[in-house]
Amino acid sequence: ISFGDFAKLILPQTIVFCEGDPNGGKRKDFDKTVYTTIFSDTHPEAFFISGGSCNDIENIEKTHGEIMGVLLKNTRIIKIVDRDDRSQQEICDLAEKGIKVLKERNLESYLLDDEVIRKLCNSVGKPEGHEECIREKCEALAASTSRGNAADDYKSARGEIYNALKKRLTLTKCGNNADTFIRDTIAPLITPDMDVYRRLETEIFGNDNNGGVSNG
Repeated sequence: ISFGDFAKLILPQTIVFCEGDPNGGKRKDFDKTVYTTIFSDTHPEAFFISGGSCNDIENIEKTHGEIMGVLLKNTRIIKIVDRDDRSQQEICDLAEKGIKVLKERNLESYLLDDEVIRKLCNSVGKPEGHEECIREKCEALAASTSRGNAADDYKSARGEIYNALKKRLTLTKCGNNADTFIRDTIAPLITPDMDVYRRLETEIFGNDNNGGVSNG
């Protein structure tokens, strides 16, 4: 059996390049791990890869042209990046290059949504703590805004949100910092019956006219 034929047997049907440094430090493969946790059961055909910065993802074909054109020619390629402060024109420009953009500022905006916090409270047997957790989350966002961050920048506020939730719900063994908490405790809570899940699924796997491309 030739290597090319063998590759067809083992390569995933879909590869999703997301932001993140596979050789990074504290946030190594953060987005990749979160996406994999959320979609591993419902999208087993998809394999998430940390593709670096938005510019790195934009230029994947240039840096890995031979792999993309030969080994992955029958694989659906999706590229997804955070919204950040991109204008609508910038989003349209990226779409023309085959890159999808999340509707929210960053991945944390979905993971720390009110719906997810409500589920966290329920999962630890404290549904009555939901309103206070949301209030403290809003206070953390307001404090972040006062430091010059955008009002919807959950990534900048994640540390304070983590501390507030951990204290309010007396959480233990939930992750030693905000990123591991989000990765290991929050992400597994997101299931297909939730609006947050459906939004992410549509924005990543939905209409290919907004960025998904096929090498077939």
